[in-house]
Amino acid sequence: MKLLYISFLCFLIAGCVSNKSFDAERVLSKDLALKILKNPKNTTEAAALAINTLKGEDLSSSFWVSLANNNEYSDDVRSMFIYEVFHEFVHRGMTLNDVASLLGPNSWIKTDNIVKMVWRSGLYPVSADSGDTAYVITVFPGDSSPHVVIYLTFAKEVSQNVIYSGLSGVATKEGSDTSIKEIGVSALRGNLLQLRTLPRAN
Repeated sequence: MKLLYISFLCFLIAGCVSNKSFDAERVLSKDLALKILKNPKNTTEAAALAINTLKGEDLSSSFWVSLANNNEYSDDVRSMFIYEVFHEFVHRGMTLNDVASLLGPNSWIKTDNIVKMVWRSGLYPVSADSGDTAYVITVFPGDSSPHVVIYLTFAKEVSQNVIYSGLSGVATKEGSDTSIKEIGVSALRGNLLQLRTLPRAN
Protein backbone atom coordinates (compact mmCIF):
# COMPACT_ATOMS: atom_id res chain seq x y z
CA MET A 1 0.00 0.00 0.00
CA LYS A 2 2.85 2.35 0.90
CA LEU A 3 4.58 1.58 -2.39
CA LEU A 4 1.37 2.33 -4.27
CA TYR A 5 1.02 5.67 -2.47
CA ILE A 6 4.63 6.64 -3.29
CA SER A 7 4.09 5.70 -6.93
CA PHE A 8 0.97 7.89 -7.03
CA LEU A 9 2.91 10.84 -5.58
CA CYS A 10 5.61 10.37 -8.20
CA PHE A 11 2.92 10.38 -10.89
CA LEU A 12 1.48 13.66 -9.58
CA ILE A 13 4.92 15.30 -9.37
CA ALA A 14 5.78 14.17 -12.88
CA GLY A 15 2.48 15.60 -14.10
CA CYS A 16 3.17 18.96 -12.47
CA VAL A 17 6.65 19.12 -13.98
CA SER A 18 5.22 18.18 -17.36
CA ASN A 19 2.56 20.91 -17.10
CA LYS A 20 5.15 23.53 -16.18
CA SER A 21 7.21 22.51 -19.17
CA PHE A 22 4.16 22.74 -21.42
CA ASP A 23 3.29 26.18 -20.04
CA ALA A 24 6.80 27.38 -20.83
CA GLU A 25 6.48 26.09 -24.39
CA ARG A 26 3.25 28.00 -24.81
CA VAL A 27 5.08 31.33 -24.73
CA LEU A 28 5.15 32.36 -28.38
CA SER A 29 5.41 35.75 -29.98
CA LYS A 30 2.41 37.02 -31.92
CA ASP A 31 4.39 36.99 -35.16
CA LEU A 32 5.45 33.38 -34.69
CA ALA A 33 1.90 32.34 -33.82
CA LEU A 34 0.59 33.98 -36.99
CA LYS A 35 3.26 32.25 -39.08
CA ILE A 36 2.26 28.89 -37.60
CA LEU A 37 -1.42 29.47 -38.41
CA LYS A 38 -0.68 30.52 -41.95
CA ASN A 39 1.17 27.28 -42.67
CA PRO A 40 -1.20 24.34 -43.39
CA LYS A 41 1.69 21.88 -42.87
CA ASN A 42 1.96 22.59 -39.14
CA THR A 43 0.56 20.06 -36.68
CA THR A 44 -2.76 20.29 -34.85
CA GLU A 45 -0.86 20.78 -31.59
CA ALA A 46 1.12 23.68 -33.07
CA ALA A 47 -2.06 25.30 -34.36
CA ALA A 48 -3.75 24.95 -30.94
CA LEU A 49 -0.71 26.52 -29.29
CA ALA A 50 -0.74 29.41 -31.77
CA ILE A 51 -4.48 30.00 -31.28
CA ASN A 52 -4.00 30.07 -27.51
CA THR A 53 -1.19 32.60 -27.92
CA LEU A 54 -3.42 34.89 -29.97
CA LYS A 55 -6.27 34.97 -27.45
CA GLY A 56 -7.16 38.60 -26.81
CA GLU A 57 -5.53 39.86 -29.99
CA ASP A 58 -7.65 42.06 -32.26
CA LEU A 59 -7.89 39.73 -35.25
CA SER A 60 -10.63 40.24 -37.83
CA SER A 61 -13.39 37.78 -38.60
CA SER A 62 -12.12 37.56 -42.18
CA PHE A 63 -8.76 36.27 -40.87
CA TRP A 64 -10.38 33.30 -39.13
CA VAL A 65 -12.97 32.71 -41.87
CA SER A 66 -10.30 32.54 -44.57
CA LEU A 67 -8.40 29.93 -42.55
CA ALA A 68 -11.56 27.94 -41.80
CA ASN A 69 -12.49 27.84 -45.50
CA ASN A 70 -9.04 26.67 -46.61
CA ASN A 71 -9.19 22.93 -47.26
CA GLU A 72 -5.39 22.69 -47.33
CA TYR A 73 -5.60 22.42 -43.53
CA SER A 74 -6.63 19.23 -41.77
CA ASP A 75 -10.20 18.90 -40.50
CA ASP A 76 -8.83 19.03 -36.94
CA VAL A 77 -7.23 22.43 -37.50
CA ARG A 78 -10.11 23.84 -39.55
CA SER A 79 -12.55 22.91 -36.79
CA MET A 80 -10.52 25.01 -34.34
CA PHE A 81 -10.67 27.95 -36.74
CA ILE A 82 -14.44 27.52 -37.05
CA TYR A 83 -14.67 27.48 -33.26
CA GLU A 84 -12.93 30.87 -33.15
CA VAL A 85 -15.28 32.31 -35.77
CA PHE A 86 -18.42 31.31 -33.88
CA HIS A 87 -17.06 32.01 -30.42
CA GLU A 88 -15.84 35.51 -31.27
CA PHE A 89 -18.08 36.81 -34.03
CA VAL A 90 -21.47 35.10 -34.04
CA HIS A 91 -23.80 36.39 -31.33
CA ARG A 92 -27.37 36.80 -30.23
CA GLY A 93 -29.53 38.98 -32.42
CA MET A 94 -27.69 38.24 -35.66
CA THR A 95 -29.91 37.05 -38.49
CA LEU A 96 -29.04 34.00 -40.52
CA ASN A 97 -28.32 36.35 -43.41
CA ASP A 98 -25.82 38.17 -41.17
CA VAL A 99 -24.18 34.82 -40.49
CA ALA A 100 -24.20 34.02 -44.22
CA SER A 101 -22.43 37.31 -44.93
CA LEU A 102 -19.86 36.57 -42.22
CA LEU A 103 -19.07 33.01 -43.26
CA GLY A 104 -19.37 33.30 -47.03
CA PRO A 105 -19.50 30.23 -49.26
CA ASN A 106 -17.76 27.30 -47.61
CA SER A 107 -17.32 23.54 -47.83
CA TRP A 108 -17.29 22.58 -44.16
CA ILE A 109 -21.03 22.70 -43.48
CA LYS A 110 -23.03 19.60 -44.43
CA THR A 111 -26.80 19.12 -44.25
CA ASP A 112 -26.40 15.81 -42.40
CA ASN A 113 -24.47 17.58 -39.62
CA ILE A 114 -27.38 19.92 -38.80
CA VAL A 115 -29.77 18.21 -36.42
CA LYS A 116 -32.85 19.58 -34.71
CA MET A 117 -32.36 19.34 -30.99
CA VAL A 118 -34.54 17.05 -28.91
CA TRP A 119 -34.33 18.12 -25.29
CA ARG A 120 -33.30 15.48 -22.81
CA SER A 121 -31.82 15.57 -19.33
CA GLY A 122 -28.30 16.94 -19.27
CA LEU A 123 -26.34 20.14 -19.56
CA TYR A 124 -26.57 22.31 -22.68
CA PRO A 125 -25.00 25.71 -23.38
CA VAL A 126 -28.38 26.99 -24.61
CA SER A 127 -31.96 26.82 -23.43
CA ALA A 128 -35.28 26.97 -25.28
CA ASP A 129 -38.80 28.04 -24.45
CA SER A 130 -42.02 26.58 -25.81
CA GLY A 131 -42.22 27.42 -29.51
CA ASP A 132 -38.47 27.81 -29.93
CA THR A 133 -36.41 25.75 -32.35
CA ALA A 134 -32.92 24.55 -31.47
CA TYR A 135 -30.27 22.99 -33.69
CA VAL A 136 -27.00 21.19 -33.05
CA ILE A 137 -24.33 21.55 -35.73
CA THR A 138 -21.37 19.19 -35.54
CA VAL A 139 -18.22 20.37 -37.31
CA PHE A 140 -16.29 17.60 -39.10
CA PRO A 141 -17.74 14.77 -37.00
CA GLY A 142 -15.42 11.84 -36.47
CA ASP A 143 -13.18 10.15 -33.95
CA SER A 144 -10.13 12.26 -34.80
CA SER A 145 -11.74 15.71 -34.88
CA PRO A 146 -11.80 18.17 -31.97
CA HIS A 147 -15.55 17.60 -31.67
CA VAL A 148 -16.60 21.20 -32.18
CA VAL A 149 -20.34 21.57 -31.73
CA ILE A 150 -22.44 24.69 -32.35
CA TYR A 151 -25.81 25.17 -30.65
CA LEU A 152 -28.34 27.65 -32.03
CA THR A 153 -31.85 28.49 -30.84
CA PHE A 154 -34.50 30.58 -32.56
CA ALA A 155 -37.74 32.03 -31.20
CA LYS A 156 -39.82 30.38 -33.92
CA GLU A 157 -39.96 27.34 -36.15
CA VAL A 158 -37.00 27.29 -38.54
CA SER A 159 -36.38 24.60 -41.13
CA GLN A 160 -33.11 22.77 -41.59
CA ASN A 161 -32.84 24.16 -45.14
CA VAL A 162 -32.90 27.76 -43.88
CA ILE A 163 -30.20 26.94 -41.30
CA TYR A 164 -28.10 25.24 -43.96
CA SER A 165 -28.38 28.22 -46.30
CA GLY A 166 -27.26 30.66 -43.63
CA LEU A 167 -24.30 28.55 -42.53
CA SER A 168 -23.23 27.85 -46.10
CA GLY A 169 -23.09 31.55 -46.92
CA VAL A 170 -26.34 31.88 -48.85
CA ALA A 171 -28.77 34.69 -47.96
CA THR A 172 -32.48 33.89 -48.17
CA LYS A 173 -35.76 35.69 -47.66
CA GLU A 174 -36.44 33.62 -44.52
CA GLY A 175 -32.91 34.26 -43.26
CA SER A 176 -33.42 38.02 -43.24
CA ASP A 177 -35.90 37.85 -40.35
CA THR A 178 -34.62 34.76 -38.55
CA SER A 179 -32.51 35.94 -35.61
CA ILE A 180 -30.40 33.89 -33.25
CA LYS A 181 -31.95 33.79 -29.81
CA GLU A 182 -29.09 31.94 -28.10
CA ILE A 183 -25.78 30.49 -29.21
CA GLY A 184 -23.36 28.13 -27.55
CA VAL A 185 -20.14 26.59 -28.81
CA SER A 186 -18.29 23.67 -27.29
CA ALA A 187 -15.07 21.90 -28.19
CA LEU A 188 -13.35 18.86 -26.79
CA ARG A 189 -10.22 17.12 -27.98
CA GLY A 190 -8.69 15.00 -25.27
CA ASN A 191 -6.24 16.96 -23.11
CA LEU A 192 -5.27 19.29 -25.94
CA LEU A 193 -8.38 21.41 -26.12
CA GLN A 194 -11.18 21.37 -23.57
CA LEU A 195 -13.42 24.39 -23.97
CA ARG A 196 -17.07 25.11 -23.44
CA THR A 197 -18.87 28.40 -23.70
CA LEU A 198 -22.20 29.55 -22.40
CA PRO A 199 -24.45 31.62 -24.68
CA ARG A 200 -22.81 34.86 -25.68
CA ALA A 201 -24.12 37.88 -23.79
CA ASN A 202 -23.87 40.19 -26.81
